[in-house]
Amino acid sequence: MRLLPVVLLSVCLCGCEGLASKFRRQKKQPQRNPQEMIVVPEAYPARGMDRAQQYEQAYMFWKGWHEELIAAMEDEPNRKRVKEAFAQTVKNLRQMRDALVEQHPGRRTLESAVSDLAALESRFERDAYSQQAQTWRSQAQEIYRRISGPLHYNRVKDSLQ
Repeated sequence: MRLLPVVLLSVCLCGCEGLASKFRRQKKQPQRNPQEMIVVPEAYPARGMDRAQQYEQAYMFWKGWHEELIAAMEDEPNRKRVKEAFAQTVKNLRQMRDALVEQHPGRRTLESAVSDLAALESRFERDAYSQQAQTWRSQAQEIYRRISGPLHYNRVKDSLQ
């Protein structure tokens, strides 16, 4: 209690220069003209992937999205989630098909799987109340088994070169 008046007296006599300088009006600094940046677009070469890498990547993405599709078709599916899974699954199947050589028999399997998924998607969209969600799910699982075994990357990698 005795220290409070001493501290107040010392602060008043000495002043607080830091506090005063904070509220003191500063001189305006002349504006500097910023130098314009010179941006020269540079074309970088695309990192190319060979057919084997394209197929392997598309296969991994397809497998993940198809599993997501099957998981999304529960008793009360989220329609937006299922729609995105359908779109990504079909996109990756087409990329797998494009990576295969023309005469590979797996191309026909992939084309039929794409058409089957498109038909399944249209039937799923018409089923507004998801009364047959388990039917659609079992059909998606059947398509998954039809592709995952015979078109696994390790089985087709020799024919990709």
